[in-house]
Amino acid sequence: MKLSVFRLLTAIGLIAFLQAHTFAADLRPALEAMARQDYDTLSRLIREQGLAQLLDALKKFFDGNDDPLISLVRPLAEQGHTASQYILAEFYRDTNNFIQAVKWYRPAALKGHTESQFRLGASYYSGIGVLPAKPVEGLAWINVAAAQGHKKASKLKSALVITTVLLTDADKQRVEQLTRQYWNEYVLPFQPTD
Repeated sequence: MKLSVFRLLTAIGLIAFLQAHTFAADLRPALEAMARQDYDTLSRLIREQGLAQLLDALKKFFDGNDDPLISLVRPLAEQGHTASQYILAEFYRDTNNFIQAVKWYRPAALKGHTESQFRLGASYYSGIGVLPAKPVEGLAWINVAAAQGHKKASKLKSALVITTVLLTDADKQRVEQLTRQYWNEYVLPFQPTD
């Protein structure tokens, strides 16, 4: 299994944090910090849990036991907690289980999570985790993420301009239609109101 250093440390810290808590409500700050990639808050939460729990989590993780992370995050993801859905999707993506990753990116994307919208779009476009590929839907999700300032989505959108020439006029219109629909349904309702 190939994991980035950040993902490895995050998974270990999250396992240690989750093992210390019995109520799902207590998990939300750590999960949200992890999803935001707020390393300072996440590190503070990990430190507060003590070294013994971290070492225990580290041993389980290096022994190849991924179940603690999955079994602790999945219930919150199933209850609709967006950050948990994203974290679970990222875990599956990092372990090359792309079908499960897409399964969990989708509900987070539908609740306005920009990174999940980008990942879902890239998966749909490429067909990784989704068979057959859905390039029209993929482009729409990528457009939505790019419109929110997501840098990777903007770069990918620019790179895909060449391939959009291969789309039929009907497909291009469908991309525009879906982009507007996704924006109205999955971005606007989650925008802060002043």
